[in-house]
Amino acid sequence: FIGTIAVGKSTAICRAEGLELPTGKGMPKAVLETGAGGITICEVHLRRGPGFGLIVEPCTEDAIRHHVTDFANFLLNPPRPTQSAEDGEGEFGSPGISREVERALRSMSGLHRRRAEKKADGTAIAAVDEARNLAATTSDVKALSVEILARMELHKRDRRDIWYSNASGKSELEWLQDVFERVNNGRHPEFTLPKRIELVVPRAVLGDDSLSVTLIDTQGIDDIAARADLEQHFDDPNTVVVLCTVFNEAPATPVRQLLMRAKEGGVRTLESHTAILALPRPGEALAMKDNGYPAETAREGYELKAEEVQLKLHPLGLTTLAVEFFN
Repeated sequence: FIGTIAVGKSTAICRAEGLELPTGKGMPKAVLETGAGGITICEVHLRRGPGFGLIVEPCTEDAIRHHVTDFANFLLNPPRPTQSAEDGEGEFGSPGISREVERALRSMSGLHRRRAEKKADGTAIAAVDEARNLAATTSDVKALSVEILARMELHKRDRRDIWYSNASGKSELEWLQDVFERVNNGRHPEFTLPKRIELVVPRAVLGDDSLSVTLIDTQGIDDIAARADLEQHFDDPNTVVVLCTVFNEAPATPVRQLLMRAKEGGVRTLESHTAILALPRPGEALAMKDNGYPAETAREGYELKAEEVQLKLHPLGLTTLAVEFFN
């Protein structure tokens, strides 16, 4: 599953697999951590195993040092606001490190950031950024990196798997949700920065006992730059690439960019091994119009949107690409 941040990849996977927990708000909550984008730190593989558990493939020490150096550079050389050509509002440029990795590094090193808040009696508590406070004590990137690494205590973070036990006092899915969130955010003291997380469940994925299937939830796309970690999946003959897109934008620009690069790269299995999955929110399909008249059913709305998608894919010569919808 590949798509832009916050499109709903993790939610769709959990809905399809029944990995959800009830909430007091009516809508169930996914076992995989979800939010407004920038949540999943690495590829997450959902597969069958002997029980409920997590298996973590760690980042190499070199990769972690590289991330820490980028973080230190960002702290010592914060980006300056740039003027947006579209709305005239100042925006910060890219810090050179993803928000997912920065969040995990802050948790692992204990360098937290607390927002300003106002108490009930009207007194204000100023915002605190412990990482910037630490950076203020030095101007040397290497020295700052060494201090952050020391605080992370990587030698203690050598655990690679964890399995459900009744002793946890939680249900299997509650435990799985909790431990995944902690590992994904760098808050579990025994796990290091993950390169890949395997979510293991003791039942057939997609409900098919005759096949060994792994569902892969990828890190969201937040720009149109090339992503080798995503594009490699097009070359695997045993992989079906499901390109997820917001319904109203289907197919989103990053999806078209991926398809264009795959075709230019000589991938010959695009039409047989790739599909577009539009993820409509309730009501969006019925908002589609045909000759000025709104769609009478969600199915009709899907058919109208599918025609739009095929029209947008015509310049790529991919008009027969499968288009599916999942509310």
